[in-house]
Amino acid sequence: MATDAVSPVRSLFDRLFAEGLVTVVAAARKNGVKLHNKSALRQAMVGSGGATLESVKLNGRRLTSVAAYRRFLEAQQRLSPKQVDRGLAAYGLGRDQQRVAHPRRSRKSSRRHA
Repeated sequence: MATDAVSPVRSLFDRLFAEGLVTVVAAARKNGVKLHNKSALRQAMVGSGGATLESVKLNGRRLTSVAAYRRFLEAQQRLSPKQVDRGLAAYGLGRDQQRVAHPRRSRKSSRRHA
């Protein structure tokens, strides 16, 4: 049976190959980011900031594209809905609108006057 489905690994490789394969460190440098080799590999293997860098391993080297690294940087800037709710709640905004002042500031001011 022939199937027309393309494996996700193959399509990732095709996309990165079409965008132009470079080493992970070279992709970072071309985007204006200076980092250590191990940091670049960690971004590709484990991820950082809730995002993982799209990469492939070819002949023992971890490769990506400049465009994939840019997508990785953009993905790191996004916040999850829970993070947004926590940030808003800390300043008395969002769903929990009962607070007026920042909780840390109110605690410090009460300590000073006590």
